[in-house]
Amino acid sequence: MEEIHLFIIWSKAIDQKDKIVKAISEDFIICSIYNTSWSKNRFSSNLSRLYGENLPKNSHKEKHCGTDTFCCIIVKDNNPKYEVRATSKGPRVVSSNVFDAKQLYRSWTGGGHKIHATDNVEETKLQLALLFGKDYNDFLVNDKFDQNIIVYNNDLKGADGWNSFNELFNILNLTSNYIVLRNFDNLEEQLTSKHPDVDILTENKIQTRDILNAVPTTSKAFKVQHSVRIANKDINFDIRYVGDNYYDKYWETELLKTKIKHEKGFYIPNNINLFYSLIYHALIHKPHISEDYFNQFLDLSKRLNIDFKVCDMTDISLLEILQLYMNEHKYEIVDPNDISVFLNESLINKKSHIKVSKKRKDYINYLKFRSTIKKIVVKILKPFNLV
Repeated sequence: MEEIHLFIIWSKAIDQKDKIVKAISEDFIICSIYNTSWSKNRFSSNLSRLYGENLPKNSHKEKHCGTDTFCCIIVKDNNPKYEVRATSKGPRVVSSNVFDAKQLYRSWTGGGHKIHATDNVEETKLQLALLFGKDYNDFLVNDKFDQNIIVYNNDLKGADGWNSFNELFNILNLTSNYIVLRNFDNLEEQLTSKHPDVDILTENKIQTRDILNAVPTTSKAFKVQHSVRIANKDINFDIRYVGDNYYDKYWETELLKTKIKHEKGFYIPNNINLFYSLIYHALIHKPHISEDYFNQFLDLSKRLNIDFKVCDMTDISLLEILQLYMNEHKYEIVDPNDISVFLNESLINKKSHIKVSKKRKDYINYLKFRSTIKKIVVKILKPFNLV
């Protein structure tokens, strides 16, 4: 089983490039060689996204590796092996051929981390996409390679925002297990909306955030809203993730496992999961169901040949329909870790019971207190025309 991997010779080790490339060619098939340059002002951000670490400007790693032109060598390993090795993150199962070669090359460059190599296929997929916008599989199925050195003067994909949703999702498709949860048929309209918002569910929140080059919109750790620059506009992305209690963890896993591709190229829930997850969202995460959801319920029920009528569209009837499905799959109604998400306790408690976290209770009390104070201030200031 062949595999593709990536070596990087950072600029502080570039004087050993010829020796290392020669050694690589003896143990692996070289697919491509890129002499790569990043913008100085974005180097730390690029490095952070590539490694999945928070590396501020002038970090030890940045100074150690160097910020000048570096060399990327994409290779094919025709006989990969996976063994446990001691790494900087503790003992891990890694591609031992690549890992051992990396350790040897590091010894030639004085030790440290001036040589980088991917530990596994998933890391390779991520880094090829971010560095060059390349699909791992294109290298895997190719047997003929142009080994002429390519001069590449570009930051990571999305470093200065994304040109379009298409560009963003092309990279996300290569790197992440994700879905757009809802409101995806007219996604491009978010670019002209006054309050743009995209809801996604992903397997790995931190990795997806780094790939998107997303910035949190608040300092509150429990909130999942991030801002992503697309076509020169800041678009809000709510990055939901497996285990965040937005839905039951097992349902979140199933949503990703059964995802399908939308005609516009991104991934969405399949129809059955879309139908019930929308009912859940409308009932559990909202104080009232909007008319838009009713139309979606009817449309999806027709596609699924579910006997669903207008008379079913009361809160209680919908909750009963939802609970039948959830009980069948052993899913539970859960209190979201993001306590800013509304939780319709009054409706839930009509048919079952949910244990609400102390954090949520404290947050609700805080909101009530803030609202009371605001009313008092307005009442005091109004006679003086100060509000």
